[in-house]
Amino acid sequence: MSVTLKILSISLLSIFTCLHNIYSCSGSHINELQEMLNMAVHDSVKLRLLNRFVEQTINYKPDTALNFALKALNLAQKLNAQREIATSLHYIGICYYYMGTYKLALQYYLEAIAVMEQIGDTKALAQYYISIGTLYTDLNNYDKSLEYFLKAIEIAQQLDNERLMSRCFNNIGLNYYYTGHYDDALKFLENSVDIKSKLGDKIGLASTFNNIGEVYRAIEDYQKALDYFELSLKTSMEENETRGISCALSNIGTTYKCMENYEKAEEYFFKSLSILDEQGNLASKALLYFKLGDVYLKSGKLNKVEYPLENSLELALSINSKEILKNIYEAYSNYYEIRGDFENALKYRKLYMEAKDSLITAEASENVANYQVQYETLKKEKELALLSKDRFRKDLELTRKKEEIRRQKYLIITFIIVFILIIGFSVLLYIQYKQKKKAYQLLAAQNEEISQQKEEIECIAEKLEQANTELEQLSIVARKTDNAVMIMDPTGKFIWVNECLLRKYEYSFQELIEDDDGNILKYSAHPDILNIFKQCIANRETIIYESLTVTKKGNKIWTQTTLTPIIEPDGTITKLIAIDSDITGMKNAEAEIQKQSNLLKQKNIQITASIDYASRIQNAILPPEKMIKNYFPQSFIFFRPRDIVSGDFYWFACQNGKIYLAVVDCTGHGVPGAFMSIIGTNLLDDIILDKQIHHLPEILEKLHYRVIKILDSNEQGTGQDDGMDISLCCFDMENNKIEISSTNQVIYVIQNNILKTYRGTVHSIGEKLRRETQFTCTMTTIEMLTGTTIYMFSDGFQDQFSSKTGRKFLASHFRQLLFDMHHLPMSEQYAVLDNTFREWKGNSKQIDDVLIIGVKI
Repeated sequence: MSVTLKILSISLLSIFTCLHNIYSCSGSHINELQEMLNMAVHDSVKLRLLNRFVEQTINYKPDTALNFALKALNLAQKLNAQREIATSLHYIGICYYYMGTYKLALQYYLEAIAVMEQIGDTKALAQYYISIGTLYTDLNNYDKSLEYFLKAIEIAQQLDNERLMSRCFNNIGLNYYYTGHYDDALKFLENSVDIKSKLGDKIGLASTFNNIGEVYRAIEDYQKALDYFELSLKTSMEENETRGISCALSNIGTTYKCMENYEKAEEYFFKSLSILDEQGNLASKALLYFKLGDVYLKSGKLNKVEYPLENSLELALSINSKEILKNIYEAYSNYYEIRGDFENALKYRKLYMEAKDSLITAEASENVANYQVQYETLKKEKELALLSKDRFRKDLELTRKKEEIRRQKYLIITFIIVFILIIGFSVLLYIQYKQKKKAYQLLAAQNEEISQQKEEIECIAEKLEQANTELEQLSIVARKTDNAVMIMDPTGKFIWVNECLLRKYEYSFQELIEDDDGNILKYSAHPDILNIFKQCIANRETIIYESLTVTKKGNKIWTQTTLTPIIEPDGTITKLIAIDSDITGMKNAEAEIQKQSNLLKQKNIQITASIDYASRIQNAILPPEKMIKNYFPQSFIFFRPRDIVSGDFYWFACQNGKIYLAVVDCTGHGVPGAFMSIIGTNLLDDIILDKQIHHLPEILEKLHYRVIKILDSNEQGTGQDDGMDISLCCFDMENNKIEISSTNQVIYVIQNNILKTYRGTVHSIGEKLRRETQFTCTMTTIEMLTGTTIYMFSDGFQDQFSSKTGRKFLASHFRQLLFDMHHLPMSEQYAVLDNTFREWKGNSKQIDDVLIIGVKI
């Protein structure tokens, strides 16, 4: 597991853990604590309230909690309350840990331990050791982390505190998991399970079951992984622990994804998302939406890929999660490549590489910072040890001088009174002997302490040597990487370059310094390198740029350079790091894609011209709106094809005193839908006008079987369900009645200010049915009253997504819109539909053809 993925995983688990505290800590509770603090008179009461403030805010607002903790520390020092001082120091360390400032976190942890050691509260010490162990885990110093967890276990065993022991076993198990020692990880995690089962800690059990499942998934024992994730899910559901339920569902989905059971993975990801929607956890939602899009991509459901990836991208951008963004860009690139959209594929491939380079730079900077924290911490310990040793030497010297003075004083007194009182002389000699013995005992004790300090200094020296070895290993990685790496001072002068740069550009380091004055401003082939360098220094931010570089032998290489400033805590820039990635292959591919793009544009122009001509043919087939208005002056036709040609069409005819009006929604849109509309128009002409069939159910049944016959003969048994949904009305002007029939569509009729919905058969025209299912249609007859308004429509309007909310318009909203405007003149109704549709759609794409016909008697 990479360091970046490990950190992302730990972050997501931390978010799940904090959710409960976030939602339980309401704004009213914080205000109540603030009022109590304002009313408090005694400092001890204020101190307790400040600590409660810290506990309520530390998980989700560490910067706010830090302010409270610092106030608590000042108050505790004023009261000289040692236990509260240690507690405040520990809280401050936790705040800095959550804020990512590990150096200060470690400093305050160590100060808290020093105070608590004086008090002798071993249980609190164990808690502090666990905090330091967790910090060293995040610094990837697993040996140091294990050392502190083992200290905590030793205390837990002395106190016979099984709850503390189970926490330590769980953390040690995770340590072994991160380092790939899976057998040891399982051993410690199972020990944690045994203790938590005995204690009845079901929430803790659910968390450890999840950890064991992660280990089994890492060793590809997917069935055992599923068993433990199911145990975690069951345990969390018993406790109604929603964060644990969502985590377990997500892990089950991920495991099914690894097993390539994409339907199950999709099912569990949706279940987890439904819980996250209630919790509002943006990072976890972004990751789950990405996993869902990846499942669709891997399972070939390309028509479903864009929606989850768009949601994931929006959430990842809002929280600036670079790791998730990198994965999304790569998925988009693969998606567009499969679809043959090479331009977008290249666009997202570039975004993927930029995100990847940014993460590499961040990880390298983080590693350097981590080593620096460890180095400075060891250095500080050594300085403290040396200062302590110097202090002991000075105290020893002062004691010796005092002893000498006192000795001389007693000798003088003894000399004066030696002749006066022999007995007094003997007493003084005895006193001198006792004091000398005590001084020698003190000297022996101090020498022993100095010896211990010497051993500690030697131990620190060994640790410094180990840190130097680790730094040397990091240097080896930098030298052996396939990317060219340069380290410069703030003026751009080279301090160090790795072997890859010298090998790739065929220079020695001496030649590089002599030919380019040892400066990136002379070395770089980018024409605007000076402004790029100034911008990087001024803005203190990473800049990525591309350039065409020529090697010593004249070979041309395209490179993408990531220039990053190294900023000290005081804000000064001490160094700059530049990393060159070879993108020659990508540039060649980009040129080829551009060539293919030009060919596609030419073909697109030809195809568009053909479709425009097809549109004129389709419009010629549709009945003129003027002809319909001759029979129904109060009417409108709202027609918005998604593409140039449409799969929605309307049909109109007048025969034997009856007027027939149909609204038809064919399968698909664009060219396929347009062909279906031509088939539908011809068949309606033949059935009603040529065959003289006037009974609506019979018309629709004939249309159904004729469509099946035509599609089966053309598709050669593909089994594809192509067809159409139709609303058909017959206006019998002589008998003053209206006949209505439809297939998989609804018709709205408003009479006397009451809207009624008429539904037909649930089957579509041309739908493949089982042998035992008979295609039948029904008909409804209503009285033709003055003011009767009829609306016939396809589903394009109500299925359209909003650019603002991302939601569909929906049938209920559409029905209410028609009812609210039915009293208006038809021309104004048309304007209402037009304005509503444009405002709702906004900048989003139209997803389907839209057709609405309104007729008022």
